Amino acid sequence: ALSARAYDLVLLDLSLPDSRHDEGIRLLRERFPDLAIVALTSLQDERTARTALSLGAQDCLVKDDINARVLRTALSYAVERHKFARSQLREERRVEQLKADFLRAASHELRSPLTVIKAVLEELASTVPGAFHESAPRAVEIARRSLQRLLRIVDDMLELSRLEGGRRRLRPGQFDPHPVGAGVHPE
Repeated sequence: ALSARAYDLVLLDLSLPDSRHDEGIRLLRERFPDLAIVALTSLQDERTARTALSLGAQDCLVKDDINARVLRTALSYAVERHKFARSQLREERRVEQLKADFLRAASHELRSPLTVIKAVLEELASTVPGAFHESAPRAVEIARRSLQRLLRIVDDMLELSRLEGGRRRLRPGQFDPHPVGAGVHPE
């Protein structure tokens, strides 16, 4: 059985009468993602080759065009291409995880001081009228609005990190864009 041993590559004959080539490649790719796949076909059909490659094969060779040197080279290159693709995928996942971790940490680090600023502004806003310069209430209100905007940004960063981390799912639906546009000030 294929799963009982360690292999680098599968040479898959797409011309076998008892199988469909797309099912074979798909099954191999799902069950053995670390295996390189080289498909063999008896057809000079570019569409068959493209389909095999799009399903995850590293190469597709026409049986009548193969000799020992071509086969040896194709198999060697297929293994290297597959190793490179797997390494790229691992690196992309690592970078995505780093990005999610950064977003999570940054948003939490921003939230703490913003919460303190919010409490101070609320305290200032509730202070007895006349205790400050007459422009102070307006300045406090501008600061409160800016703070609310920053808090929404931080909340969005947290939500993005949850989405990218798979802890939250998007649920498509309809929404009214007018409230979103109402907060935009014309220049």
